[in-house]
Amino acid sequence: MHVRPADGDDLSSLIRLAREHGGGETSPGTIRDRYDAHSDLFVVADDDGDPVGEAHGRPRRPEEDPTGEAPDAVVLDRIAVVPERRGAGIGRRLLAAFEDRAAERAPRVEVAVAGDVEGFYAACDYEPWAVLVQGAGPDPGEARRRVDAGDRVLGGRRVDGEPWIYVEPSAFDGETTERLVDRLDARSANTLYRKRVR
Repeated sequence: MHVRPADGDDLSSLIRLAREHGGGETSPGTIRDRYDAHSDLFVVADDDGDPVGEAHGRPRRPEEDPTGEAPDAVVLDRIAVVPERRGAGIGRRLLAAFEDRAAERAPRVEVAVAGDVEGFYAACDYEPWAVLVQGAGPDPGEARRRVDAGDRVLGGRRVDGEPWIYVEPSAFDGETTERLVDRLDARSANTLYRKRVR
C-alpha cells in the first residue's frame, strides 16, 4: 500500500471514496472544484492501483478564523478509508502525508471533528481549541450570556442563513460539545482541533 499525492486520474476515485466512506455531504462538483483549486492538498492511499483511502483539504477562508489572530492554516476537509481497511493505519498515513503537503502552505492544520473520531485526532497530536456550534438559536451577543463562566464566544457567521457560533470553552471534557448545543439551542456542534505542522 502506497500513500501518494493524488493526480487528475484519481479524481473519480476520490469522489467515490469521499461520498461512500468519508461521511458528510460533499457533492462531486464541490470535490472537483476543490481539486482544481488545491490539487496539492489531495492525497490517496493506493493498493496496487486500487484506491483504498483519501484525504483532502484547502486553505482556511477568512470567515473561518473567528479570532483574526491566526490567518495561516489549512483545513482538513475529509479523510476517507474503505471500511474493510480501517484499523490498519491507513488513516494515520493519509493524515501524515496531508500534513506534509499542508506544511508547504501554512504552519497549522485545523479540522472540525465529530465526537466519534476525536480520539483519532488526539492520538495524532491534535489539540482541541474551540467548538463550532451550528444552527445556534441566539446571536453571538446572546450566546455570551448563555455559555458557562470561563467560556468565551469568539464570534459567529451565517452559513446558508443558519447561525454558526465559535466558542472557546474554558476546558474540554466528554460533555463540552453537548453542553454547548443545549445552552445555545443548536442543531449540532463540532470540536475544532489544530496541530502545528511547521
